Order: sequence, then structure tokens, then C-alpha cells
Amino acid sequence: YHLWYISTSSAVLLSNVFQDCEIEPNEEYSFVSVKSSVIDINHNIFENPVGHAIVELGSMDAVNFTHNSIIDPVILFYVKTTLRFEATDGNDGIIIGPNYWNTTSFKDLTKGSYDSAYDSDLVTITYESLFIGRDMTSILLAPPSQSIVDQTLWTIGGTISEAILTIVPPGLYYAPASIIIRHPQAELVIEAGVRIMFAPYASIRVDQGVLRVLGDADNPVLLAPTKGLTAEFGDSSIQNTTDFNGVYFGPNSNGTVL
Repeated sequence: YHLWYISTSSAVLLSNVFQDCEIEPNEEYSFVSVKSSVIDINHNIFENPVGHAIVELGSMDAVNFTHNSIIDPVILFYVKTTLRFEATDGNDGIIIGPNYWNTTSFKDLTKGSYDSAYDSDLVTITYESLFIGRDMTSILLAPPSQSIVDQTLWTIGGTISEAILTIVPPGLYYAPASIIIRHPQAELVIEAGVRIMFAPYASIRVDQGVLRVLGDADNPVLLAPTKGLTAEFGDSSIQNTTDFNGVYFGPNSNGTVL
């Protein structure tokens, strides 16, 4: 079970200490699960937590999650959400302010967030800043948004939530997470000759914005499971998949060309 489960119109969790608490990680329970519309979680200490996730957020009308300390965690996720994108009227997602996370890597925080990267139906969790030390005196701001395309590692995946044009040049890519377009002025262009192999449950989802796939008969675009491509990609540790989860278009997508 969750250590704390809160389901009211508003919730305040202030100045508590959770020390040496353990929840079975595979049971998918969180130390704190909040389903309230207005959420204030401030100045709490989670020391040596062992389990699935620290906090599970089921709402986002007003989330104030700041000045908490997460010390020496052994967890799968820092924050997870069960809030589905379709229930938010196109809102950008859950934005989290400064906390001490026992890491100064925004990449680790993003990877440790169960959101649209793991389930494309969910909203996206964004971290604005973090505290560098436990004394919470120095703040590190999040770097500018990174492209979902990494041509060094030849990976692609993540959420485009800004009014930007993203172009995928020809080549073989691995998508460890779903590719999601969530801004009315965002555009993703997949050029002819692009091949993308998808991890289990990964897909392409166009909730808002434009997707252009420019393959033709002579130089097609391939969207496929990893089966038969991992040897060419050169990473034998990638899980073999036999199904591709598909391309989904929301009612607010526009100008899509396949």
C-alpha cells in the first residue's frame, strides 16, 4: 500500500520526516499518493526511502512541490503521475520547482519520472530547478530544452512541448521511449531514409502539432520493432521486440502528412 494516500479537494503535506521507510518496489506503490486538485508538498524529508516512487500525483490544477529533501533513495521513480493528457484540456503538464533530489542531473530526474516518456497517454513532468545541497541555499536552473534526437547515440524519444521544428535526418535510430508532439505549433519532420526501431510499448503520438513523414518508394521511412535491426544498430543489450505500437493522432493534431 501507499504510505500516505490523500484524496480530498486540497491537500497540504508540510514538514514531515519519512525515515528508513521501505515499500516493495515491484508493487508500484508510492510513499505519498495525492489525488487532490490543489496540492502543497513542502519541507518534507524522505531519508533512505526504498520502494517504487516517492510521490504519485493524480492531479495538476495547482501543484506546489518544493523544498523537500530526498536523501539516499533506492527507488525506481522520483515522481510519477497517473494524470492522463486527455483530461487536462491540452495543459503543458506538471511543473515541479526546486527540491533536493540527491542528484544534480536533470537527465536523471527526467529518466526517474513516470510520465509521458513511459506511457504516451500521460502528461509530462518538467523540473524547473533543483537545490544543489541539502542546505537548500544554491539553486541550479534546468538547461534549455534538449532535442528529442541524439545523433551521437542515434536515439530518439521524448516530448516536444514547444513551438519548434525538429528534423530527423536519415539513419537508423533507437526509440527507447515514445515520441510525443504536444504543442499546436510544434512540427516533427522525419526525412526519407529514416529508420526507427521502437522499444516495447513505445509509439508515436501526435496530440497537437504536425508530423511529416517524407519517405517515398525509392527511399522509404521505416517504423518497426527492434527485431532484425539490433545487430546493425550495434547494441546487443537492446531488448528484442516483435511489435510496433503504432502512430496515434489526437483530435487537435493538424497538417499531418504521412
